[in-house]
Amino acid sequence: MIRRLANQKTKNQSGFDYTVGLLELLTPFGNIKKKEMEPFYKGMEEALSEELNKVQLFKESMTVKEEYFADFFEIMAHMKDCTGSIERAEKDVLSVVELFEIKSLVIAMEKLRIGTDGFKATFSKDFPACYRLKPVSDLLKILDPRNENMETFYIYDEFSEKLKALREKKREAERDLRRQKREKAEALRKEGIDLNPGFELTVSKQNSQEMEKLSKRDELFRKEEDYTCVVFSVKTDERMEELLSNIERIHMEIEEEEERVRESLSLEISLRKETLLSNVERIGNFDLVLAKAGLAVKKNLVRPDIVNSHKVKISKGRHLEVEEYLSKKGREFHPVDLDLKTGVTCITGANMGGKTVSLKLACLTCLLTQYGLFVPAQKAELGLCSYIQLLAGDTQSPERGLSSFGGEMEELREALDALKDYSFLLIDEVASGTNPQEGRAISKGLISYLAEKKVISLITTHFDTVTDVKGVKNLQVTGLENADFDELKRKLRYANRKERIDLVASYMDYSLKEQKDKKNVPREAIKIAETLGIYPEIIDRAKGFLE
Repeated sequence: MIRRLANQKTKNQSGFDYTVGLLELLTPFGNIKKKEMEPFYKGMEEALSEELNKVQLFKESMTVKEEYFADFFEIMAHMKDCTGSIERAEKDVLSVVELFEIKSLVIAMEKLRIGTDGFKATFSKDFPACYRLKPVSDLLKILDPRNENMETFYIYDEFSEKLKALREKKREAERDLRRQKREKAEALRKEGIDLNPGFELTVSKQNSQEMEKLSKRDELFRKEEDYTCVVFSVKTDERMEELLSNIERIHMEIEEEEERVRESLSLEISLRKETLLSNVERIGNFDLVLAKAGLAVKKNLVRPDIVNSHKVKISKGRHLEVEEYLSKKGREFHPVDLDLKTGVTCITGANMGGKTVSLKLACLTCLLTQYGLFVPAQKAELGLCSYIQLLAGDTQSPERGLSSFGGEMEELREALDALKDYSFLLIDEVASGTNPQEGRAISKGLISYLAEKKVISLITTHFDTVTDVKGVKNLQVTGLENADFDELKRKLRYANRKERIDLVASYMDYSLKEQKDKKNVPREAIKIAETLGIYPEIIDRAKGFLE
């Protein structure tokens, strides 16, 4: 059975996919590693701590001396994935292009290896062994016999004495052929027929006299023509034909020798396949840990503390996707504190109060931690979960003909089926798709059931009385409790519809506080309705009914 920490919907809705998408990978190998990222499960606390320590090492190093990594980034940014060619070298002869790509990769590997060797001298810390590359300088000498250390490739004469001799022989024959053509061209020039350096002459068909004159010359032949002109060229004689034949024969021998050289180089590469692929693996891992560290620096993320107990404690937590959205609107994200343990915690408060964001923030923090990433918070203390699922958003299922409530209940059942000890279940507005009486009853039944399980449950709800269940912790969104309503109403007076909603949202305090008095029903929704101009007689009646 395939082990799974969270389903794809949970990853997407929590903002995990968005956050992972912010990782800036430089190499194709790093991108592969990102796609292959596996979570750390309960029982793997030590391994996760080691991974987080590596991220911390590079985060601190980047903070101290960012320019040190600039050379690494430059080297890695130009790497191409030629692992297919490396694998193929065992049974096939590689092309010149493939040899060029492998040579370029080998040069980059050596540069990166030498660069990382100086890490300890720069930061007085050991460079993790899992990222250290194995030397490939011996292969580089083979692929670069002239020791030019340039990202170019050619079948050099130095690869083969026979090849060198054949090429010289061919050049000599070509020089001889050109000399004979030049002699003929010189003789024609003396007679007023001036050929270009390629021993050709282009004549317009309208110049009939010149056309007739050149057509009669035995030294020339019509090489090509179109509807406007004719190209005349030097005709080869018996000696020239013999040279051409000789050049062609030598050329074939050169091609055979070049293939033998490519075969020899392919063999040398195949003999070092394990080293090259090991280096590729290490480069991918190094690229990924640098991306994690870089994101931590850029987004002010911190190393979460891993504990053995089942808990989720977050201080000043942020949700990066929501934070980015608010930033574009010129607003700030209100950090959230959460302290969750085995049992049920309910978040109550009106819509616009940020309950869903708090839910997603908790889920995101846990997922990032268990995938070995730093988290957007001032501090986080987490125990590893065996399973995480977030139920949020519209669960209507047209394909199955289910209503919103039916879809919600089916998704809830699937989540409960997957539940196991040390799971983390997060539900947004449970049973909100049906009538309030039944919705409240279902919510209470669910909360009572979850309270008996060894799981952490975080549930947002409109149903205030569901928090009466024994042992349930109730968190209330601060909302507009501390807002200056007189100031807000003055600003709302001249705002349009969209601006009015944004203004109310800007006065919202999304922080959470524990609600000790469960009989004290929050009136946040009534405050929002009143502030947005719902008639006083309606508000007064609502307050009366609430009393």
